[in-house]
Amino acid sequence: MRVGWPHEMRSVDVSIAGRLRQTPVLRQPVPHIVVSSKKELHGWWPGKRECTAERMLVNPYNGCDFGCIYCYANSMNWGYFKLYRQTGLVTVFKDMDVNVARQLDSLDVAACGYLSPVTDPFQPVNSRYRLSERIVRVFTERGLPIDVVTKGIIPDEVIRLLAQNRHSFAQVSITTVNDGLRRQLSPGSSVSTDDLFYNLTRLSSWPCEGRQKIHSVCRIDPILPFITDDRRELRHLIERAKLCGADHIIASCVDIPIHIKGKMLKMLYSLNPKPRVRYEKLFTDRIDGSLHAHIDYRRELFSYLRDLCVQNELSFALCMEFENVSTEAMVKTASGKLKRVTSRGMNAEFMTGCKNCEGIDVPIYVRDTSGRSGYYTDHDGRKRPRFGPAAACTGACLTCSFPQCGVEDLAMGRTPNSRKDFNLRDYRRWSKQRASKKQSALSL
Repeated sequence: MRVGWPHEMRSVDVSIAGRLRQTPVLRQPVPHIVVSSKKELHGWWPGKRECTAERMLVNPYNGCDFGCIYCYANSMNWGYFKLYRQTGLVTVFKDMDVNVARQLDSLDVAACGYLSPVTDPFQPVNSRYRLSERIVRVFTERGLPIDVVTKGIIPDEVIRLLAQNRHSFAQVSITTVNDGLRRQLSPGSSVSTDDLFYNLTRLSSWPCEGRQKIHSVCRIDPILPFITDDRRELRHLIERAKLCGADHIIASCVDIPIHIKGKMLKMLYSLNPKPRVRYEKLFTDRIDGSLHAHIDYRRELFSYLRDLCVQNELSFALCMEFENVSTEAMVKTASGKLKRVTSRGMNAEFMTGCKNCEGIDVPIYVRDTSGRSGYYTDHDGRKRPRFGPAAACTGACLTCSFPQCGVEDLAMGRTPNSRKDFNLRDYRRWSKQRASKKQSALSL
C-alpha cells in the first residue's frame, strides 16, 4: 500500500551510499526524483531462463507512470522499486548514458543492449531527460546493436539510430485492440492503440542500410484470461500487426506473484467481475513464487496463436512460459552434481522461425581492431575501433554448444544447468581473455 501520494510530497528520504538523504520531488512531467547511480550493465537474472540470446540490460528509470496493472515492478520490493511501490515516484538515474558509455569502452566483447527489461524507456519522464535516446546513441556510435521494448511512442531519433545497425530492432507491446480496455490496463498512458500500431508501420517503412527493414516485434504480453483472451480479438490483433509490418509475435499468459495475489486478483475482478470463481480454479499451477494458469489452458491458447502466426507468415515465440514436470526428473550440473528439476520452458514446443525467441539472430559483438567496422570517439576523447559481429555467431547462447564468438561461458547448451546470468565483470574477463589469445597468436 502506498504511504503517500506523489503530488502531495515535496521531498523523500532516499538511501544513498548507505545514508538517508532528503531528495526533492520534482513534479514535471510526472512526480519523480533524480539520483546519481553506479548501476552496471548486466545480463539476465539468475534462475529460470527462456531468453535464448544474451543481452546487456539497461534501466535508466525505476518505476513507470504508465501504471500497468500487470507490471513486474508491482511485485519488486527492493531499492528504488520499493520506493515506487510505496509512493508512486519514478526514479531517474542521471547521466546513465555516460555510465553506460564508460562501461562499454572498457570492453572488447559485448552483447546487444536491452532497453528496458522492467520499466518503459519512453514513459512520460523520458520527455524531460531523454536518457533512452542518449543510451541508444551510445550503443549505436560504438557499432553495437540495441533492442528497445515499449508500449509508448518510439521517437523518430531512436528509429533513425536503430536503422544504422542491421541487428538493432524494436518490440512494441500491444495487449488488446480494444482501446478502452487497454487504457484500463495502463491507466497512466495517454498513448492510443493506433499509436502503438503506427510504431510498427514507422519501423517497417524507415529507410535502412544493409537490410530491407528494421526488425519489429509485436508483444501480446501478457494475455489476461477472461479479459484479453477472446480469440476473434487476438486474430484481429495479429492480422493488424502483420498489416503494419510486424515480423514476429511474442506472447505470454499473465502470472500472479503469490505475495501480491490478493491485489492482483482484485484488479482482475474489477475488469471482469463475473468469473471470480473461474480465476481461483484457473490459476492452479504454482511455479516458484507465482501462480500460473493451468497448463491445459495455456497450451490451447499458445497453440491457437502459433497456428494463427503461421497462417499470417509471422514467426512466433513465448516469453518466460514454463510448465511443471515430474519431481523425479534430474539433471547433471556443470560441476557434475545432480539437481532436481521442477519446471521446464515451453518455447521448445511453440517457437517457430529462427533459433532466437525474438525472431532475429543477433550475434555477440567483438571490438574490430582491423578497423573495417570504423572508429568512434570514446568518453575520454580517444579514437577507438568500433565493435563488429563475431563471425558465424547466431547469438543463440542458450542452446549453443560450440561458441563461434570464442566465449566458452556462453555455450550454455553444453549442460542443462550451466550458468546463465552474467554481469559486467564477466564481460571484462572475456575481453581480457580475448586480448590474451590475440597476443599469444601474434607471438607464435
